[in-house]
Amino acid sequence: MLKKRRVLVKNKTYSRGLFVAIFIGAFAVLGGSILFKNSFAEGSYTVYFRNGATNATFSTQTVEDGASPSIPGNPGADGFTFTGNYQSSSPISLRSGGSISANTPFSSAQISDIAVHSNLTLISVMAGNKYTVTTVMTGDVPSGLRGSATTFTYGNNLRINLPSMTNYAKNGYTFMGWNSEVPIYNNSWLYLPTKNIRVIGTWKYTGGGPAPVNNNSSSNGSGQSYSAQPSAGAAPAPSAPAPTSSSSSSASASKSPSVTTPKTGNGKIDTILPNDNNMSGQIVCLSIIGAILAVFAFNHRKKLALRSR
Repeated sequence: MLKKRRVLVKNKTYSRGLFVAIFIGAFAVLGGSILFKNSFAEGSYTVYFRNGATNATFSTQTVEDGASPSIPGNPGADGFTFTGNYQSSSPISLRSGGSISANTPFSSAQISDIAVHSNLTLISVMAGNKYTVTTVMTGDVPSGLRGSATTFTYGNNLRINLPSMTNYAKNGYTFMGWNSEVPIYNNSWLYLPTKNIRVIGTWKYTGGGPAPVNNNSSSNGSGQSYSAQPSAGAAPAPSAPAPTSSSSSSASASKSPSVTTPKTGNGKIDTILPNDNNMSGQIVCLSIIGAILAVFAFNHRKKLALRSR
């Protein structure tokens, strides 16, 4: 009779331990599932607003799933004007229906119609301002030579090649070099600044040719042209004006694109996407902890059953 009673107590204790183990394991799995659902299906996301001229983030917003971001203040950058448009490297869903295709500019007003379902980066579309470079001739100016004025559209590190003086540096006339309020490199080119500037070309007559004009002028003349080209990297040290018989030849004037699109190191606009690796790891950890607790409870009940013999 006593032996039978011990078997009943033992079976009852094992049943309780098994019940506790199942309960703790189910609780861990259920808690992990709820955590996962709240973090992704009903979570919040980040919207990054990036300046298209400087590639810097000027506004960051946390937005609930399905909601819309707020319209930020207008971005600014030296030499550029905000066009009022944005674009993204991925398609954008609209709350009113439809979508905006990737890399397609859209107005700022449409930001309040965006339905956010993941982290999103919006790029402001910036347009380069226009600035004029005017050359002025001074000193013993050769006959027929006049200055010129050309307008360019601003771009980051836009290089401007100054007009060539090769055809005029002869018959006793020496070109002494260019001077300006901005640095001039190799006595032949400069970076376009964010304002209108004048560049002074100085001449000296050493005899042997027609008498010099001795007239300073900035009116347009023949035989001169500018060219513009993008230039990357750090600028070299500016050189001091020096006598030279020729300077770098320049091609016909060309302008940089009026709209600048930001680029990252891989040549593409980045869109930051959510990462669920951390959340998956948390769920796995919860499951492991639940299993350990279940085993501990089961062993504890087993020890109690043995003591009752």
